[in-house]
Amino acid sequence: MFKRKNKITKEMVLKVMTSLNQETVKDVIKINLSIDDCSIFTSKFGGLPYLGKKDLVPVSDNNQQLKLIGQINLEELPKNKYDLDKGILQFWALDNDLYGLDFDDMTSQKESRVIYYPEIDYRVSEAEIIEKYLPDKEGYFPIEDTFKLNFVSSKEGICQGDYKFDQLFTNKWNHFYPNNLIESYYDLPEEILSEDEFNENSGFGHKLFGYPAFTQVDPRSMVSYSQYILLLQIDGIGVADKVKTSILFLYSFICSFALTPNLCSSSIINKPKFLKLISLLKIL
Repeated sequence: MFKRKNKITKEMVLKVMTSLNQETVKDVIKINLSIDDCSIFTSKFGGLPYLGKKDLVPVSDNNQQLKLIGQINLEELPKNKYDLDKGILQFWALDNDLYGLDFDDMTSQKESRVIYYPEIDYRVSEAEIIEKYLPDKEGYFPIEDTFKLNFVSSKEGICQGDYKFDQLFTNKWNHFYPNNLIESYYDLPEEILSEDEFNENSGFGHKLFGYPAFTQVDPRSMVSYSQYILLLQIDGIGVADKVKTSILFLYSFICSFALTPNLCSSSIINKPKFLKLISLLKIL
């Protein structure tokens, strides 16, 4: 519990939140969905994937085809700090009740995959893809349709679900208000925290980079995952009724960035700023 000598007001909380957001601001690329037609080269959730003429559909460790969650044509992205501007980045998962999640090792790629194609072969036809892409039609997959992605550059501060948020907020609060010390953000009056202003910074939504949202615990609170940052987040809320009923979950892919380039591979993004690209899957 907190040491209260003065009444706590909404304005006091907003002051701390505003300061914290300014100090933790990150670039983010927000994603808007539409139901426009998509080619195999388009940025999209669901639908037919891009595959090079010699490339095969990724499979699980027991040789089941994975399904395309989404792909990003990096040429369609706005300018970004990671210099992602060429090729196609794809996200795949097995169509089962856990969508490839391994609770023992959330970085396992036995049943999920992140694949990067540095070059796009525009000679590939949809007919060639259809011959190779033969996933099971009946299953648990939550994306039932195909949605075109539109990108907008933005910025955002740390969200309440981030594993660092509580400590950062508490430290700043106690610095601002030494006569009203708290041990946790959640020590503050519930009637204040339940107001709309404090739910706007939830971190939810479709996006690249920025801060991930979690309806449960942030897995990065575990030391073994603490170095990961958000790459792609797909939310269960869309822009139209059809989208809302066709994406039934919130799904986060998290990747690790470093300063050493990795060996060139179609399955690992080859940029100087990436040591490795690993899918850390969190089903919420």
